[in-house]
Amino acid sequence: RQPGWQARVELAPALPLIRCDAVLLAQVFENLLDNARRYAGPQAPQISAWTDDATLHVAVMDRGPGIDASLQSRLFQVFERGRALKSIASESDDDDRQRMGTGVGLALSRAILNAHGGDILWSAREGGGSVFECVLPLSSDTALALPASFFEVEEETP
Repeated sequence: RQPGWQARVELAPALPLIRCDAVLLAQVFENLLDNARRYAGPQAPQISAWTDDATLHVAVMDRGPGIDASLQSRLFQVFERGRALKSIASESDDDDRQRMGTGVGLALSRAILNAHGGDILWSAREGGGSVFECVLPLSSDTALALPASFFEVEEETP
């Protein structure tokens, strides 16, 4: 989407194959990388992948402004959107609106990973920025289906 934009990649040697819907997982990583491109500033994000006993971990890490504490509890809810800091965002209001998106990407990513028997976690990155870590089982008989709760919209109470 942006010519010349790059990410640094560090993969553990001999990563195993996993049972998954590759199109859906590609959507997860596209969402995470697009968020890093939009919000994390000029420094390239880092993508790391490794395994432990039963899981594959893929993390997208950036050096952006991080996530405001007021948004952290709602980060993976549908229609929640963050704002880039003005020091990173363009001074143009039109560019800022384009940067916002619809607020569905992280919720959809969590639903896709849950459908694969996994999850997505957020943490503040030491030294500044964010880490979005995708965790997937190395073997699974999980049927791939979005949970019905994904399509429910929580109404805010005044």
